[in-house]
Amino acid sequence: MSENEMKPLESALAALQPRPAAFDRDRLMFLAGQRSAARRGWKLPVISAALASAATLVGVLLLYRPEPQVVVLPDTPRELPAPPSPLAQADTKPAAANYISLRNRIVTAGIDALPPLPPDSSSSSPSNAIFRPHVLPRDDFDIPGGSP
Repeated sequence: MSENEMKPLESALAALQPRPAAFDRDRLMFLAGQRSAARRGWKLPVISAALASAATLVGVLLLYRPEPQVVVLPDTPRELPAPPSPLAQADTKPAAANYISLRNRIVTAGIDALPPLPPDSSSSSPSNAIFRPHVLPRDDFDIPGGSP
């Protein structure tokens, strides 16, 4: 654009009067600050005080905790006494415990672990007879390797 064409635009702009501001910027900022301060509630200060008191309590408890107590146990004997034999225990246990311990010995050691039979006054056979009525023959069990 040339300078001659700018002259009418320039004179038209110079003739315009500026309008006064519709709002006061300083007043607007003051009112916004007042409203933001009025919204502040009581929850944040209460939560902050509770957390501060909890942290103080934990610190005091850690500072004044009691010393650990040292418990001195008596010395254990160097040599443990030998456990009594299973046959000696069998007489002192109740009948059910005797049966279970006898069964376990027979399962692990076989029929030879059976104690000798008490003497029977009605028969003339020796006390360690081969016939043992309370033991079933091996063929009566369904065990692989038994006789057909």
